[in-house]
Amino acid sequence: MTMLVKDAFAKIKRIVGLTTLLTVADDNLIVTSADMKVGTLTIAAQPGTPSLLSFKMTNGGNADTPGIATVVGTNGKGKAQTEAVTLVANSTVWSTKYFKTVTAITLSGWVVSADTTKDTIIVGVAAESGQLISGDPITFMCVSGNIWVNPLTTAVADATALKLTAGQAIDLVVMDVLSLISDASGATYQIVEWDQ
Repeated sequence: MTMLVKDAFAKIKRIVGLTTLLTVADDNLIVTSADMKVGTLTIAAQPGTPSLLSFKMTNGGNADTPGIATVVGTNGKGKAQTEAVTLVANSTVWSTKYFKTVTAITLSGWVVSADTTKDTIIVGVAAESGQLISGDPITFMCVSGNIWVNPLTTAVADATALKLTAGQAIDLVVMDVLSLISDASGATYQIVEWDQ
């Protein structure tokens, strides 16, 4: 009987404690504003939850070459990761990886034209979050607010995602990233990841 009781419970592999989702994207949270250069930018703040990063380079001269921003940081599980993002003048481009922390952002390949108008860059985060799960069973709990959850693609606030309200929980297996977005209420959540 003791053996059956032990086998009835899975071991907890990891707990993602109470986490607050952003109500809207913050386009200059990571780098508030900096002049373009070849070198490392000053990091102003960290994402509150694993997030895609946005990069907007404002081109002061039409012939400037934007270059590449290389991000060094960690993913949702705290593992080191790096991504090179190709900048586009006067447009917002996004990382493809979710960053829990950002250690450094280094610009390379930027070439200024003959004009004297400075180029600038801001780096921010998306409103949605992405928790890296990679095939583990989880229990996802919406603690407050409303949260749209999607285990396959970026969550959106519509019927293509599962909507959980405060106090609701769902058990599921996620193959890669669990995408989350709130209803702009500052919703909070917790995740228990189970050992298989």
